Amino acid sequence: AVWDDTYGGNSGDGSTRWRSIWLNGSGSVMDYTLVRYGGRSSSSPYYDNMVRIGSGSAVRNSTLENLNGSTSYYYGAVAVGSGGELRNSVVRNNPYGVAVTGSGATLVGNTVTNNTYPVVHTSPGVQVSYIGNDLGGNTYQAVVLPGGAISTNVTLSPPDVLGLAYIVWDSITVNAGSTLTIQPGTVVKFNPETYLNVNGVLLAQGTSSEPIVFTAVWDDTYGGNSGDGSTRWRSIWLNG
Repeated sequence: AVWDDTYGGNSGDGSTRWRSIWLNGSGSVMDYTLVRYGGRSSSSPYYDNMVRIGSGSAVRNSTLENLNGSTSYYYGAVAVGSGGELRNSVVRNNPYGVAVTGSGATLVGNTVTNNTYPVVHTSPGVQVSYIGNDLGGNTYQAVVLPGGAISTNVTLSPPDVLGLAYIVWDSITVNAGSTLTIQPGTVVKFNPETYLNVNGVLLAQGTSSEPIVFTAVWDDTYGGNSGDGSTRWRSIWLNG
């Protein structure tokens, strides 16, 4: 931001943040960069991602911090879209660290820490490749799944930190003709009164050593601290 005197000295005054960098064209690369104090949009809800990584573009060896944001809206310090790559970077001090906006996004070797939540998927049907990331040290240790419909085949596997849970933020429906596969060892937590409605196929086949757990968001027994409260979730409906 123009008022951030930490780098480049005194360049201006104020407190309103800048908006974002959009890497829409294939081949764009940000390497060894520091990005901070962005994410302010001029229109309601006045939030945005600081960096958007589109197909064929990458952010590597960078630090993204201090986003203007709220967990009520699915914006991260960095948004990784279909075919985008976030690699060997640090994402810290944000409401949501990383927002995954499209299937085929790749997160490799990143440290996502000291955020309210490390990762949010902007659709329950997003498929992500997590490889060798450290997603620990956040206020709530969970990947947030928004409500809505799954209309393709999706697999939920345990993210890189052992026991890191998924949160069903709002109720999810698996449409007819689609399959939701949940791999052994995965923990799925539900916000109060939310449900999973399966009109397609649910394959949740754990093992004796790696059960699949479905529980309330405030149940810290599995997946650590993912949220607070005491109201229970609703149910799973196997209609298909």
